[in-house]
Amino acid sequence: MANNAALGIGEGLDGREAGLDAVQKALNALGTQRPAAGVVLFSQEFDGSELVHGISGVLGNIPLWGFGSPRILHGNQDHPRQAAVLLLGGAEMRARGIWLANYGKDGKTAAAQIGMQMAGSSSAGVLIAADGVQGDCAAVCGALTELPMALAGGLAVPTNGELCELIGSGQTAGGALSALELGGRARLGVGIGSGWRDVGLSFAVERVEGLRVTRMDGRTPAEVYESVFGASLQDWRRPPLADLIRLYPLGIEEFPGSADLSIRTPVRMEADGSLRMNAPVEAGVMARLMVGDPEACVRAAQSAAEEALTMLGGASPAAALVFADVSWQYLFESQSPRFLEAVQGVVGKQIPLAGAYTLGQVVRTLSEKPPQALNQQIQVVLIGMEAA
Repeated sequence: MANNAALGIGEGLDGREAGLDAVQKALNALGTQRPAAGVVLFSQEFDGSELVHGISGVLGNIPLWGFGSPRILHGNQDHPRQAAVLLLGGAEMRARGIWLANYGKDGKTAAAQIGMQMAGSSSAGVLIAADGVQGDCAAVCGALTELPMALAGGLAVPTNGELCELIGSGQTAGGALSALELGGRARLGVGIGSGWRDVGLSFAVERVEGLRVTRMDGRTPAEVYESVFGASLQDWRRPPLADLIRLYPLGIEEFPGSADLSIRTPVRMEADGSLRMNAPVEAGVMARLMVGDPEACVRAAQSAAEEALTMLGGASPAAALVFADVSWQYLFESQSPRFLEAVQGVVGKQIPLAGAYTLGQVVRTLSEKPPQALNQQIQVVLIGMEAA
């Protein structure tokens, strides 16, 4: 039976060398199948432009999709200084790339553009990668609400200084949105889960300015966090707390007193003591402080993989992608990322699996549910092929 997907993991002194290593291994594993599209994920040590240049020189003009990450997920570990190339192939596979360079500067216009480009599409699903700091992912989700297809992907972490590196249309850039539309006999199964829990502390969100939460319980968020953790505003703006603040997100009540919480995670603490988010929070809601539970995260990963497999239906899984919030990296820093073993245990060790850390997830698991921009989750994406 021919392979419909093949994974290559590359290493090298620079991005070009790592990309060439990864793509050659993937081509060898793909065998005689013609590659129709490529998913490219790379760790922060590499320059994305060098990496894409090397890969494109081998593959030619096929759609590439992906982004940079602090580390690459595959096997049972997360790895620095590696690149992953997942090739999707076969005569039954259809793929189309969409690249919106203006996403970071004008998210609403970019959302309208992707909505128009995908209007009337009958594809099985689309992968989306967007800048995790700039842009308006909620607007993109809104523009795709009417499309009856699966939606998956991530909000990229800055890996080149403050730059999020997105891959699409043969190039790499920050402030962009890249989409990969999959059709033909390709199918997407998507599952989502989180291992964060409410610790019993609630705060009223009183003032919001754009994506910044500026007032909670009559104080700045910095003052609220200092009262809980004892760390000052200056502490939260310097390493390591500047990164670790993602371990302590806010659970937003769906309605007053609701046990159902939408998790919203800070990107950073601003100099004025406000919290900069990358998903909207409305003034007037109640927010609960959340913390991560490693065992709950492992269970959530297993559940997400099972959900993705169920959504795939009768299609045979060919490859798996895992997108975990970067807070999962911090939570499992002193131990192996056991959530990968949980996913592989569900989908099977014979299925090629790669993944990356993100600042959030873009997801639509069922066609009757609207697309969502989420934080603090793990997302499992299964790419399958429906029998002829």
